[in-house]
Amino acid sequence: MAVETPAPPPFEPEIVAYRAPVIEEAQVVRRGKKVSLRLNWASVNGASSYQTQISKVLTFQRNSQEGVTRKPRFVAKRLSPGVYFWRVRAIGDAGEGAWSDVQVLDATVTGKKSKRNLVVADISPETKVTQATQEIEAMRLVWQQPRHRAVVTKSPIHVEGVATSGTKLQINTLTPITVDSTFDVAIDLEHGRNELVMTGTLDDQQKTLRRVVYYADPEKLAPIRQRFEELRKQLEEIAAIRGELTETARTLESRLKRTDDKDSIAEIKEEMDHITQIRREIDQEINSALGNLDELLTDFPR
Repeated sequence: MAVETPAPPPFEPEIVAYRAPVIEEAQVVRRGKKVSLRLNWASVNGASSYQTQISKVLTFQRNSQEGVTRKPRFVAKRLSPGVYFWRVRAIGDAGEGAWSDVQVLDATVTGKKSKRNLVVADISPETKVTQATQEIEAMRLVWQQPRHRAVVTKSPIHVEGVATSGTKLQINTLTPITVDSTFDVAIDLEHGRNELVMTGTLDDQQKTLRRVVYYADPEKLAPIRQRFEELRKQLEEIAAIRGELTETARTLESRLKRTDDKDSIAEIKEEMDHITQIRREIDQEINSALGNLDELLTDFPR
């Protein structure tokens, strides 16, 4: 059975063009039997427009409504009542940015209403859900950069985000800092996989976020790239030889069907057995080369 030679895996994953937008506010407005969603977020440097997705399905795989706007706000009108999920990302000359965290809006008929018939989901640093006689405040901790499973080529990197003013923030074993509203913390990385753990504490509230970042040290990367290219060429050469052997085998099979001469049949079968043996050896070389590629990419995401 012929074995197809898989293409070598890409060495570096795609890097996101823009950071994820920071959500500032989301509102549900009731108008008769229909509802509208008003969405606001912070502008992203370099972005020319923003893409929004709204759905009743958390995965956004079906029943998803998409919109594009040039301003950091969007209104989805005349929706049926229900619970909605939404997110937004920046778009510009550099491509598409990372999606924001998924937000949840309760637009059901039983959702809590204010005197103005609004269901407010304020997602600013000091979250406030206003009712007639109640106000609730909660700590906010948003990790903006770097994104999860990002691959970087410089160290230290800057861990950026937004937190409620007064939050005590610690990343890995670094000295904790007190956040005003935004934070930018430099942290050194080791070549390969780095796990970052961010913990925010405010009064009796605590939130922990985890991300993995891969650092490709340029000095260590150069010989790996060279070896990667050598293996890629080796795979191409082996695949070409195997292709030629496959064509030869097909020709021999065709000759075998057309001849009745016993000596010719024996000679053809001997050649075919020889080709089969060579193909097995080539398949072993291919598997060995692919194994070497796997070793090179052990410290990086696929």
